[in-house]
Amino acid sequence: HPSGDRIAMARSHNGDSDIYILSTRSGEVLERVTKGGGIDVSPAWSTDGTLLAFASERSGGSQIYVKNYTSGQTQRVTYVGDFNSDPAISPAGTKLAFVSRSQGGFDVYVSDLNGRNAIRITQDMGDNEDPSWSPDGRYLLFSSTRTGRGEIWLSTSDGRSQVQVTRTGGWSQPTFGPPGN
Repeated sequence: HPSGDRIAMARSHNGDSDIYILSTRSGEVLERVTKGGGIDVSPAWSTDGTLLAFASERSGGSQIYVKNYTSGQTQRVTYVGDFNSDPAISPAGTKLAFVSRSQGGFDVYVSDLNGRNAIRITQDMGDNEDPSWSPDGRYLLFSSTRTGRGEIWLSTSDGRSQVQVTRTGGWSQPTFGPPGN
């Protein structure tokens, strides 16, 4: 959580995994966000801490859901394909990056936070996963196997320009650091 006083994590205990919120001070469970109904994983906070996105199999295949801590509502936001994962909420809280399985592997998509207006950032170029927003929301980092091995790529948020960042293989799960660091 942006305040640093709690963390969201997935825990598998007596069955499918669920999302929990824990205190960073005590490790105490503050909230159980999900309960049953399939595997729930990959929690991701918005920069203001009012939203929590996660992947859930509660509707069959994995889809992205967003819990709004202001309204208390949780809603499904992805409908592209039958398997979506790795949610990342943009710094402004208006966009969602996620991974969707397609015929050619896994591709990165960006949509409005409610899942509408989804655009495909990568196009059947190996497996593309682990999107991370730049602090200004203009770029995405992601891992890709398009060269035959795991490398990190940087893309504009609309996908029009993409450049390879690493060239030695074995790279995955990139994350931008916080602003000013």
